[in-house]
Amino acid sequence: MKKITLLLFLFLGFSSFAQENGVFVVSEGDKKITVVLDTKLPYLELNKPTPLKTYFENIDIKNSSSIARGLRKKEQCGDNCIAWELTVDEKGVVDGYFKITFYYRLSGDSENKKVYVSIPVKD
Repeated sequence: MKKITLLLFLFLGFSSFAQENGVFVVSEGDKKITVVLDTKLPYLELNKPTPLKTYFENIDIKNSSSIARGLRKKEQCGDNCIAWELTVDEKGVVDGYFKITFYYRLSGDSENKKVYVSIPVKD
């Protein structure tokens, strides 16, 4: 039972979670990525363009990338912020969620770290 509880805690520690007002956060140690939907809804809508922003904490955005179906970069909105537009279609939804993948590199580390932000999708 302790092993299951520990595995669940680790999974939740590295997964994303929704807060009120369309804010989704994923973190690992002192590294944190926050996705803020401009709609302030706790979900994405199919086939509807959604403006959003990503904020990076203790991550150099010059050595990071973001990948998702229908995600288009609009502009940099600060030293640690990027503005996007996202249009989710049926092919991008898995089990009711849309996943944005973030890659970043720690200084002195040759491998990229990979984290996901999963956002619920409403028809």
